[in-house]
Amino acid sequence: MSEFSKSCKLLTKLSTDLDRLLESHSALPPLPPPSSTLTATSSPRTSDFESIRFQIEGEGGIAGKIDRYKQRLTEKDPVTCNDRYGDKMKKNVTEFIASYEAFCADLEIVFAPEGVYESLKQREKTEASNIVKSEEAKKKAKEEEEKRAKMRAEEERLASLTEQQRQEEIQAKEREELRIQAEIARKQRQERETKEREEQERKEQGKGKEWH
Repeated sequence: MSEFSKSCKLLTKLSTDLDRLLESHSALPPLPPPSSTLTATSSPRTSDFESIRFQIEGEGGIAGKIDRYKQRLTEKDPVTCNDRYGDKMKKNVTEFIASYEAFCADLEIVFAPEGVYESLKQREKTEASNIVKSEEAKKKAKEEEEKRAKMRAEEERLASLTEQQRQEEIQAKEREELRIQAEIARKQRQERETKEREEQERKEQGKGKEWH
């Protein structure tokens, strides 16, 4: 494949790519607010447009060959003095140059100060900022949830502690009641023993009188 054929094929591809990118850009929905969940999209990137421009203006790009094609349109064969390009080739080169210039005009509009490229560049900055804000919001929400979880755990611990204290109070009260009952029983036993002893002493005293 000749160099010219390669250039034609490349320009056709770049034109198709540019049209596709511009169509995708025009169909972009508004950016969601920072608090929304961001999802990956197939939106064009500034790097896509930069790649196209590089293949036109960069080293080895089409721009570096256009002047040579234009020059050859006016050149004559030094031997035959005929045009370097035949009629068919001249027509193809002329059409190619026209397509190239139209493409460059479109590209210039894309990269204009208020053009698609700057608009997309600003959009990417906003997207990046929104992603940061979204991540910060997620982090804050996670921290809040962890804080609430700790509070719930503490409340449960305190509730458990309160229940434990209640059980301890009940057990202490039961022990106190048992102590009181035991004390009452002890006093009753002492009183009974005292009465029995006094009764025994009276009986013994009565027997002593009978002997006399």
